Amino acid sequence: MVVVAFLPVDLDIVLFKTLPFLISTVFLCSVISRIGETGRKSEFILSDRRKEIIKQNAVQNSALRFLARATSPQVRKKVVSGNEIGISHKEISCMFIDIVNSTEAVSKLAEEILSPAITLFLDHIVPILLRFNLILDKYTGDGFVVFSTKSDSSTYISDCVKAGHMVIEKIKSESQAYKEVWGAPLQIKVAVSNGLAPVGFFSSTSGNFHTYTSIGLPVITASRIESLCEPNSIFICSDTKEKLENDKTFAFVRMGKPHLKGIGDTDIYSVTVERSVEDGSSIYCPEGHGEMVFDTNEKGHYVYRCPVCNYELD
Repeated sequence: MVVVAFLPVDLDIVLFKTLPFLISTVFLCSVISRIGETGRKSEFILSDRRKEIIKQNAVQNSALRFLARATSPQVRKKVVSGNEIGISHKEISCMFIDIVNSTEAVSKLAEEILSPAITLFLDHIVPILLRFNLILDKYTGDGFVVFSTKSDSSTYISDCVKAGHMVIEKIKSESQAYKEVWGAPLQIKVAVSNGLAPVGFFSSTSGNFHTYTSIGLPVITASRIESLCEPNSIFICSDTKEKLENDKTFAFVRMGKPHLKGIGDTDIYSVTVERSVEDGSSIYCPEGHGEMVFDTNEKGHYVYRCPVCNYELD
């Protein structure tokens, strides 16, 4: 037989010895629980903060992309590369593209039609100008001022004239579309001049405003010549003709020697692009509808498109 003996236990002593342990255990559990809750709250706060930062960055990037599109692609490349931020004198070819009777045409457009009408015009000519790597200086409301530099392309002068020719042909081929939107077929005038000019980023003293442009005699000359242009024609000065006359792509007709304000008496020529010797650049529709035009498709890709049957060639 086993006899178990129980020793007397002093509960006060037991409680005295174990109470601090119990209290500290409860305290630690409470602290750990609070730390866990704080961590979870911090995680939620950080998660919300990350989402807010991502949202802000997305808005800022969208705004920057919008602002970037306000400048020519070549200018954006110069800014990103850090090259040619200053001003330098360069040989340029400047082209003015003007909508004939634009003030009258625009004044007749209803407010809700004005934006689509201008968009149609830009959609047609901008891809052509970019194809020839021309710098889009400014849209003036009734046309475009663009230029190219000899440092960017050895064919900088002929590029302007060929682009001007393609713009005229494009506008003519879309006469029905312009009649529907503008109320009448659109006509444009093109003037080209070349020479030495300051090119680069011009800015205010405060630095709050910068614009990449060219100024000087070639720009002024092109502006003066444009005022003399006939609809759907390209006029150039004698200096530009001398640069192009050995290129059998072009044909010239002397239009006279008017006095250009601030410049003097200047020989003016009308220039046309002879399609028969257009270096194979003309592409014709296989369905026999004539010459195809350079355009962009629904995906934004550059293609040749037949204005009659919409046949596309990459």
